[in-house]
Amino acid sequence: KIIGFLKRNIESLDVENAKVIKGNAIQVLKRLEKKFDVVFLDPPYDRGLVQKTLDVLKGVTGNGSFVIIEHSPREIFDTGCFSTYREKRYGDTSLTILIKEGL
Repeated sequence: KIIGFLKRNIESLDVENAKVIKGNAIQVLKRLEKKFDVVFLDPPYDRGLVQKTLDVLKGVTGNGSFVIIEHSPREIFDTGCFSTYREKRYGDTSLTILIKEGL
């Protein structure tokens, strides 16, 4: 259901070069040989998946790329090569926007 919903949204927005990929995010990202400008990340809460995914994302994002993460406010993670652009808390949910900046 959600895959179809996302694809319809992409079509209605007339966005170029957008693709919905179904699968284990960490495994899929390791196989891809692309660089992403924007990544939306909404893993199950409190399983350490934000950190694991960020560790992989450093290799598939370029300078200026954004990573938008929905996560539990209790989850602690190291942003590594990403800088925090903005953070907002909505009850039991936090939204963190990271940007990868050049060295």
